[in-house]
Amino acid sequence: MLLSLAHTREELAAAIAANEPNRAVVMTMGALHEGHLDLLRRAVDELGQSVIMVTHDTATAAYADRVLVCRDGRIVSDLRDITADNLTAALR
Repeated sequence: MLLSLAHTREELAAAIAANEPNRAVVMTMGALHEGHLDLLRRAVDELGQSVIMVTHDTATAAYADRVLVCRDGRIVSDLRDITADNLTAALR
């Protein structure tokens, strides 16, 4: 597996454009913003790529097609119809 550390939107776009099936792109939350999320969403919708994201931020999670909510190391919710309300409820 090739691991890329992307700090900017341009670095993320380059990693996505590489279109390598075994590439992992790692970003810190401090560097992640709406432009990055839009690029990731487009990578899924337009290029058919898979994205696995780990976040505590519900606004970020709302970009996903599926959200797994974990508590104490166990999956407690598997959401596929992502809304702010069902994310908030799942986190209670």
